[in-house]
Amino acid sequence: MDEYKLIDMLFDRCPIEEFYQLWESKEKLDWSRLLHMCYCEESYEIVGEDEGYLENPPINHERLAYLKHLIAFWEDKGIVEKE
Repeated sequence: MDEYKLIDMLFDRCPIEEFYQLWESKEKLDWSRLLHMCYCEESYEIVGEDEGYLENPPINHERLAYLKHLIAFWEDKGIVEKE
């Protein structure tokens, strides 16, 4: 599995448990790239995605909670974002 599969899993909103299982499998994966995408997606969600130009854009709180949960998990595991 490569980092693009991880990012596809993120966009497909795979259950968080699937990420946990991959982590526990000890497979060599570039988790930092996934963390980077989580940060990007979180900042995109916070402003209302494509409708961020509106005065009160709709916020997908479920998606935001999903991203925050993943970010907290990777940060807890010591993963750092690559620049």
